[in-house]
Amino acid sequence: QRPSTRVLKLIQMAKASPGTLILPAKPGGMASESMSDEDVASSVGADVLTQTPEIKAWLASLFPDQDLVIGSYIYLDGEAHVRAAVAMDAIANGVCALRPSTALAYLASPATCYPIPKEACADAEARHLAAPWWHGP
Repeated sequence: QRPSTRVLKLIQMAKASPGTLILPAKPGGMASESMSDEDVASSVGADVLTQTPEIKAWLASLFPDQDLVIGSYIYLDGEAHVRAAVAMDAIANGVCALRPSTALAYLASPATCYPIPKEACADAEARHLAAPWWHGP
């Protein structure tokens, strides 16, 4: 199987950084340090649309003695995005049920709507009004 170019780039970026990249192995796959980046990229990965329960279980099993942060940074075009977002919510909810200290992270865009407390809205408005002129449009 041809390796994903995105996964290959992630692997190469991780090797050039002080961080650690942890990826799920595909069924029957296992990566090792002796493998080429291309072979590793071919043996890892998961599909949130078809492997939602497996991804939830895998994430919940990682670093059980540490706090976990799940970043739901997923995007697909069209209706697939809705299905992917629902799958990510199911994964996050499932992991949070198993590990209540789990934190969630999301990317927001100007078109993203979400509820916030009235106090947070008032605070944001006050900060906007008090901001220096160079923070303006």
